[in-house]
Amino acid sequence: YIDEDPEPEEDDGSCTTSQIKSTYHQERSIASSVVLWARHYLQVPNVTYRHLAHVAVIHGFTVLSTRIRDLLPRIHDVWPLLVPSFASDAPLAVQADACIVLKHTARLSGDFIRQRFADDCWPGMWEKLRDLTPVPESEATAWSPKLKVQFAALDALAFLAGDSALVSAVAQELVTIGIKFAAKGVAERLRDRAWALLGLLTTAQPELVWLYAREGHQARAAQTSMAAPQPTMPLLVDV
Repeated sequence: YIDEDPEPEEDDGSCTTSQIKSTYHQERSIASSVVLWARHYLQVPNVTYRHLAHVAVIHGFTVLSTRIRDLLPRIHDVWPLLVPSFASDAPLAVQADACIVLKHTARLSGDFIRQRFADDCWPGMWEKLRDLTPVPESEATAWSPKLKVQFAALDALAFLAGDSALVSAVAQELVTIGIKFAAKGVAERLRDRAWALLGLLTTAQPELVWLYAREGHQARAAQTSMAAPQPTMPLLVDV
């Protein structure tokens, strides 16, 4: 984040310092009200309202990020109502929105996400990426909810993987996800995010990535060998 609005230095000789309105004060006040209002719509039944609420939170956080002391309380206010959006049974579009909020919040306050990612966000993201079949390139022209959630989740994870301490506990699962979505035939935008994820994991834990990549290569080689036609041996009665 960029704190564009530091507190003015106290001047004992001035009686007007406390009356000075800081830059963006009005904008942050409005954004704070919008975020507090939008949080109540994050889990309403209407998916359109939920989507708009997530978008409002993202933009509200952006405005509030000009002063971290105004941003953090609003993140704490929103978070309990955002967490259900990561659940595996949440609508795909809602999960995609939650992943976008996750990445944006991590960019603004990495410490907050570092303390909550493993318990609040990861279980639902892991279950969804583990169980869903990657969208193939042949179906990537349609920006479907399935493609949206896969891209948003991979994009968020690729960003979070830059913090090795944050993702170290789930590194093995992240490698399997990266390999799964980096496969040939998968939508190109998904492959791009998967390779970015694997690249960061390789920097942090090269042995782990090598091990999983080697096992995957050996499994494909075995499948190819079994699929190849084998020479038939004549029966004794035919000799």
